[in-house]
Amino acid sequence: MNKDSEYVQQMLAHYQQWEQSNLSQVEYAQSHNLKNDTFKYWVRKFKKEQNPTKGFVAIETIIPSEINIRYPNGVELALPSHTSIKIIKELIQYGSLCSQ
Repeated sequence: MNKDSEYVQQMLAHYQQWEQSNLSQVEYAQSHNLKNDTFKYWVRKFKKEQNPTKGFVAIETIIPSEINIRYPNGVELALPSHTSIKIIKELIQYGSLCSQ
């Protein structure tokens, strides 16, 4: 094990001990002669590794139940939302031809 991985293992051990303690991060760091900022960095890092998706929010896609096309002459079509793009395009083109 190299020096860097030994340090990471030491900080992981501190992190795990801190989680089991009833001490704040500052109290734990002080009682183990660790710099507060350094210990806070490692706590954030290990927490992020445990919960990599935390911070992401699920977004629900709202799909309309129908698609409305209104022609210049006032005629309006209500189509199911699963209508193909090809058909919608044809209806729009048809409407523009009729209004000329």
